[in-house]
Amino acid sequence: MALAIQTFQYKFIVTSLWLVYCVFITSYHVVGADDQLAYFAKLNLPRGAMGPDSLAFNKKGDEFYTGVTNGRILKYELANHAFVDFASTSPLRNRAISDNRNDTKLGQVPCRPLGVAINFNNDDLYITDAICGLAVVGSGGGVATTIANSANGIPFLFPDSIDIDTQTETVYFTDAGAIFQKTLNVAEILSSGDTSGKLLKYDPQTKQITVLLTELSGATGVAVSADGAFVLVSEYIAKQIRRYWIRGPLAGTSDIFIELAGSPDNIKRTMFGDFWVAVSMMDLQQPLPSLVPWGQRINPFGIILENFSLEVQYRNAIVSEVQENAWGIFVGTLLGSFVGIYRR
Repeated sequence: MALAIQTFQYKFIVTSLWLVYCVFITSYHVVGADDQLAYFAKLNLPRGAMGPDSLAFNKKGDEFYTGVTNGRILKYELANHAFVDFASTSPLRNRAISDNRNDTKLGQVPCRPLGVAINFNNDDLYITDAICGLAVVGSGGGVATTIANSANGIPFLFPDSIDIDTQTETVYFTDAGAIFQKTLNVAEILSSGDTSGKLLKYDPQTKQITVLLTELSGATGVAVSADGAFVLVSEYIAKQIRRYWIRGPLAGTSDIFIELAGSPDNIKRTMFGDFWVAVSMMDLQQPLPSLVPWGQRINPFGIILENFSLEVQYRNAIVSEVQENAWGIFVGTLLGSFVGIYRR
């Protein structure tokens, strides 16, 4: 009898919390394809810099860091409206050369930083670099220290996105796969069927790199859940997001979190525990196929809460990231010359 009562109480609590959550999410405004956000502005990069693929905000949310194609990590100070040099992932970067030209191909620079994430406990900035691997730099900036460029003796193919578990300080990152070494053409990537992507983790305490998932079809985004129970990883080619369980009875297994109409790139968790995802869709109705980028906000249960088109400002651009804080909704691109910011 006591066990039955406890079971009933548990189910009652879970059901009540779920109903509260459902009421909470229905209070959100869902942005449709025809809706317009109130304001859009461009935060232009310095001369010679392109491709702010990912953004990492500091704990206060008034500064962010981003990697660009000429090998630099830039810091943007929202109060001062200015980008400043912060770090580099390679000591070989020739500033006199690469800071004054638009390097867009990976072979033109010694390193190409893509994903960035801050450990709020010590302000270390972790970086995934498509050429130079996993790296870290302290709060003072400078040349980043390379942590690893291989796992189990196998070189990384294309380190891409990164996130940090705030409870354990474990770093989760992706290797997008071999096709991204060859081309950044979306049509070629989607038609390749590449399944060489991986999800990995780095433990700062043991200094160990562990491969968690293999055979991913374009592992381009990663985000840890607010409670640290699971980590999401995008599969750009497969047009889905996979969930890898970190804790609980399903720990060490994975399942499909959500299937999407387009290709998901970076994933960023919001302060409320939802996830913003940059999604690209191919428009085949035009004489020449083109990219239509969207931002989608998805809750921890795999339900799309918010969906808006970025087509006006970003049609045919490779939108790589959408994330939101008190300042607005920020958009990163793989090859663009600015960071976009929307305000409601």
